[in-house]
Amino acid sequence: MRRLVLLAQLWFAYSHRVSPVSGCIRYRTHAMMQELNFADLATASIDNVLRMCGEDVEPPKSLVSLKLAVKNDDEVAMSTGMYNVLVEQTLDYDTVGEGEAMRLKATSLDYSQTDDDRVKQKMRYVYSYGISMYQRGLIAPELLKDIVLNRLASRVGMDGPAFDQWLEMPPAA
Repeated sequence: MRRLVLLAQLWFAYSHRVSPVSGCIRYRTHAMMQELNFADLATASIDNVLRMCGEDVEPPKSLVSLKLAVKNDDEVAMSTGMYNVLVEQTLDYDTVGEGEAMRLKATSLDYSQTDDDRVKQKMRYVYSYGISMYQRGLIAPELLKDIVLNRLASRVGMDGPAFDQWLEMPPAA
């Protein structure tokens, strides 16, 4: 994709140590991951998505469950909620502008058109992102599988194996 979703940028910044001077990335150790403040990350994600929606775009419905997870201080629900927001934001919206001026607008993609490269590109992006979260221990395999089957594969009219084959990716979990 030509752009990085702000949520992905935020998640990357929190899941990696980036030196502002050298641009070097030092991966967090498991102990460092335990220090990750999911409530702060989730709140920042909510704020960013709402800012990108502005006053004229309906925000993703999945923000409600993410807000509830923050309120209940439920790290598993926050992590899963952030992934659900990313899925909804990526699939239901397109971005216009760049940097702080980046805004969301409803997408015009028809997900039944599986031969459309943009459909495949968006699906591959959110699926790969989920796999990356799973590999870092940030989302349980059963939760990822549920999201992939019920929010991604079903959206393009496929089951899990057909979805993996279409995207030319190994199964997530």
